[in-house]
Amino acid sequence: MAKRIHAHEIAVICHHELDKVAADSLVAAKVKAVINAVPSLSDDYPT
Repeated sequence: MAKRIHAHEIAVICHHELDKVAADSLVAAKVKAVINAVPSLSDDYPT
């Protein structure tokens, strides 16, 4: 997910059901903040 983002940038994403792999890629990219245009979690998958 985070192949084009650089450290200290703000990531604006549209990622329903944000999973661990996607979240870890944003952390590894060292983004400053993440704005998700859709709900990151729903009742589709139990936590």
